[in-house]
Amino acid sequence: MNIKNPTRPGIRFTSLVKNPGKLILVLACLVLSACTSYFSGGRDTIGDELKKQAIEDKAALQEMTYKKEKNQAPNYLGLARQLTHDKYYEVAIGQLNEAEKTDPHNPEICYLKGVCYRGKKEYPKAVRQFESALKTDPGFSYAHGGLGVTYDAMGRHDEARVCYARAIEIDPGVAAFYNNFGVSCLMNGQPEEAIGYFKKSIAIDPRYARAINNLGIAYGMAGNEQKALAAFKATNSEAVAYNNQGYVYHINNHIDQALSMYDKAVKADPDFALAMENRKKAAAIAYKIKDPAGTDSREVPNPTPCPALENQP
Repeated sequence: MNIKNPTRPGIRFTSLVKNPGKLILVLACLVLSACTSYFSGGRDTIGDELKKQAIEDKAALQEMTYKKEKNQAPNYLGLARQLTHDKYYEVAIGQLNEAEKTDPHNPEICYLKGVCYRGKKEYPKAVRQFESALKTDPGFSYAHGGLGVTYDAMGRHDEARVCYARAIEIDPGVAAFYNNFGVSCLMNGQPEEAIGYFKKSIAIDPRYARAINNLGIAYGMAGNEQKALAAFKATNSEAVAYNNQGYVYHINNHIDQALSMYDKAVKADPDFALAMENRKKAAAIAYKIKDPAGTDSREVPNPTPCPALENQP
């Protein structure tokens, strides 16, 4: 089963959730107007007002078409897939509830609900939904993988790894499962093991940018800065690569080297706000090192790579 995974944030439709019959007319056209950009963090490329007007115009056209086809049942599950992909979790759950009325034993419905609840950080609910999907279909590899991602988010890394291993056993050709296993290893402080899983992920999909970026972080955490920088440059701009290398130095407490990399990132892209923010964090640590008795006792936040180390449900 090929389930698309969420990649971008969305706008809220809470006012429409209570009317799913009408909602499907509005949201069907959203699929046509949705605009995604993974490495830019999913930022919209048109203004909210223009997007709203485009949705309303297409909704009106869709409603006219729907009135001519009254005998055609709404495709709640199909729409829910797209809504989940676009991170409209609350609305997706409403559509899935409607789909469940006519297809109560479909494991995909439970799986998608699990993804939605995890996206809303309601982890116990997500676990129950993934478990329900697996009760109906024990061989549903994506449900095993989704449960693993949820366990990782809850800090239950040993249980997560059991789920990833089962998902890979069932469906060894899915690159995301190996990537997620690698992320779990990094979360558990095992960069060498993570490198192996990221490499397996990339062997399946050589252009899998998420896994390549994560491989760079793993190399850095393992102390191989040269390979880390090479991995970052393979899929990112020069500025992003330097920021991520700075992140590697930063989390390993090599603050002077981190500052140097952040400086290179800002020089390559003077508008790179994330690198500037990370540099401030590193500079704050450097100040504390030089003046441990300083008056500023606030805890310095951790730096952030770009894109962040992440798994994929």
